Amino acid sequence: MENGLREALDAALAPPVVLDDDGSRLDDGGDVLEPEEVQVALGTDNDVWLASCRDYYDSPWALKKGAGCPVAIWGCLECPNAVFTTRHLPSLLSFLDFLEAQRGEYATAEWQARYGLAWERIVHGIRPKFSTEQIATATAIAEAAGPRLSLPAQFLELTT
Repeated sequence: MENGLREALDAALAPPVVLDDDGSRLDDGGDVLEPEEVQVALGTDNDVWLASCRDYYDSPWALKKGAGCPVAIWGCLECPNAVFTTRHLPSLLSFLDFLEAQRGEYATAEWQARYGLAWERIVHGIRPKFSTEQIATATAIAEAAGPRLSLPAQFLELTT
């Protein structure tokens, strides 16, 4: 059953766009990134916590172009505008730890409804694209940063 659900999910959502530090694609997506988009994704100006956003004001979830993205901060995991890089991996792993901790707080069906898709996208769509070394480094960063890494960078700027 799980494989069938994964196949349905893959058909419904494009695979996450994942880049290496040099901008090369780590994912299997057919979506072409323009060189300017790669440069923007590798910079920090368009970071939105778990990813870099190709265009925050042209969200597929907004009612009209020009409006900011209205989804929850982990909505990036489902968004075709999101680009995930090694820079985002510590936050993604920290968020994954949060998702796992929430399993004990909710009944299985409720956890699945709230967090299942986010967990699926990280565990099967993003994390496997990175090397063991990249994951180990990101894990060390996430552990060293502690709970602060669970906050979007914009919130951290307010607290420092």
